[in-house]
Amino acid sequence: VQQQRNALATFQAAVPALQQQLDTNIHALAVLAGTAPEQFTVSDAALADIPIPQPRPNLPASLLETRPDIRSKEAQLRSANQSVGAARAAFLPNIVLTADGGLSSKSLSHFLSSPFASLATSLAAPIFDGGALRGQLHASQAAEAKGVADYRQAVITALQDVEDSLTAAQQQQLAEVADQNAADAARKAATLAQAQYKLGTVDFLTVLDTQRTLYQSEDTLVQARLARLQASVSLFRAFGGGFGVTDDSDSSTASTSTSSRS
Repeated sequence: VQQQRNALATFQAAVPALQQQLDTNIHALAVLAGTAPEQFTVSDAALADIPIPQPRPNLPASLLETRPDIRSKEAQLRSANQSVGAARAAFLPNIVLTADGGLSSKSLSHFLSSPFASLATSLAAPIFDGGALRGQLHASQAAEAKGVADYRQAVITALQDVEDSLTAAQQQQLAEVADQNAADAARKAATLAQAQYKLGTVDFLTVLDTQRTLYQSEDTLVQARLARLQASVSLFRAFGGGFGVTDDSDSSTASTSTSSRS
């Protein structure tokens, strides 16, 4: 009995810190929504009831154009009198985001191995010719070349961000499924222990142990659901703030991957 009292006291001691964290997060949401914290309310829906959108297959890489970092580099290209359309044609259309049931880094390896020198030559004034330096570059020419290089690096970073976010979303979904199975098994064990206690085949301490295991597994499941929701937010941001979603948003895996267009 004393052990159970100690466990109860431990759980009760954690409540104030959790309530403070909840209030802090609600206040942060109020600021993002442009509302005073005291006037802001959130839904009391359970995490399990919040649908998680999944990206549609064969997403165009042009979605990355909405990312702030890509838009910033495009603005720099414009300031250097560069053709943003030419840069997009050289880099973004070579990448296709697909959903083929697995994740790979083929797109990044293909992109990194692309003949950047020839692409840059078509976008900016030539810097080298046959390895020989052709005079001093003007400041405008250097700015143009740097703009192209920065834009390419921004695209590479965006692709890595998408790859990382897709992997996280997929793995978090697998983790949630595993934790759901564990919670279901713990629930069955607790129900069985309760029935056995009524028959007199086990003592009440066994019932308490199975209930404690159940509560812990349910708490782990809630944390897994939260982690999956956070991974979905990261994926949403990686795509620049949005992507086409499937109708069955919470039943399919986040298995979208990036691969190079043939």
